[in-house]
Amino acid sequence: MYLEQNREEFNSLASERSGHKRTLNNYLSIIDKAIQCADYKSYKNILRGNGKEDRQLFRKLHDYYGWMAKNANCKRGGCAGTLYRSSEYMKLLREKRIGDKVGQNVHIEHVIPNHYIPRLIWGQKQFLNDLESVFDFFLKISVCAAVDQENERGLIDKRRDINGSRINCREEHPGIKLDGDSAYLTNDQPFSRYIGSGVHIYTMSTGKEISFEEFTYEDHFKALKEHKAFHWNTYNP
Repeated sequence: MYLEQNREEFNSLASERSGHKRTLNNYLSIIDKAIQCADYKSYKNILRGNGKEDRQLFRKLHDYYGWMAKNANCKRGGCAGTLYRSSEYMKLLREKRIGDKVGQNVHIEHVIPNHYIPRLIWGQKQFLNDLESVFDFFLKISVCAAVDQENERGLIDKRRDINGSRINCREEHPGIKLDGDSAYLTNDQPFSRYIGSGVHIYTMSTGKEISFEEFTYEDHFKALKEHKAFHWNTYNP
């Protein structure tokens, strides 16, 4: 696998601002406005805007950082911005990545399934007092990995026993609990959903393989904060 080439790609992109600061701040401002709502329905409506789903806003934020399979011929497309990458993904040269539906061979894995993100934010809204706190919490729960579309995606999604419970890994996460309109983290391991998948994930920060049982949200957050692209002051000096 082309580990060092992948590390160089990530570190280069993460060393600079990901895009226009106005774009990022506009997305964060929508979230900040939404969490001021008294009820979840109003919150979702603000997040949704003119779209069909509230989670689309968070997909746009992920796209902003290059956490997307599409547009593989673009600078941040083809999962080029991802901190976490599988061994099979890294066997592909950059120019061989295809993120479009026809011939797709790479996939962006939302390690925390995207439908949880609005609920996790709703559950923490009392602690999100400004745009910077929204930004940091969004980064903490936005764990994305680049994987092989044909084989690894199916292995990750497969229903299996994790920590004594039967988990539908396509839709569920063993470390997240739903409570009404909110969701809360019940363990500190974002990759616990990958236990037993047979997939091997590496972090581009160190080049080392991740232990799904030991790697924490704080490890993830600290790894992001080593890079300029994930500093609040990069966009709002």
